[in-house]
Amino acid sequence: MGCTGKIVQADYAGVVTATREGYPGVENLLLSADGQRLFAAWPGGHAIVALDAANLSEVARYEVGADVSPHTLAAAGDRIWFGYQAASDEGGIGSLDLRGESPAVTLDDGAEKWADAPRLATAANRPASTSGPSRPSSR
Repeated sequence: MGCTGKIVQADYAGVVTATREGYPGVENLLLSADGQRLFAAWPGGHAIVALDAANLSEVARYEVGADVSPHTLAAAGDRIWFGYQAASDEGGIGSLDLRGESPAVTLDDGAEKWADAPRLATAANRPASTSGPSRPSSR
């Protein structure tokens, strides 16, 4: 995933039912709990994009900062957590709070730096845990 900038939707038989282009380098997809939205981490666009899961039309684009490239997504509660790479080559964890009229992006406080964008995953008993080779940076 990620090289073509195309998101492809297929049914259970593998038949392509929708495509969405225009997101070069798109990574990591996350389907909302209700199945209505598909979120995509778009590092090159410095954004998390929300698509209608039925037809892949863009519903919203959440800018995360000009120096921030989101790579991984995980949902916990009313937030989408994302692992990102900053322009300083350090990784961090941010969140997109979807509650209320104005969704808000929050980046970590900088106390914990990561060597790369942390890979995030959630489970009922361990929300927003990190996984994979990413580790705190010694910088």
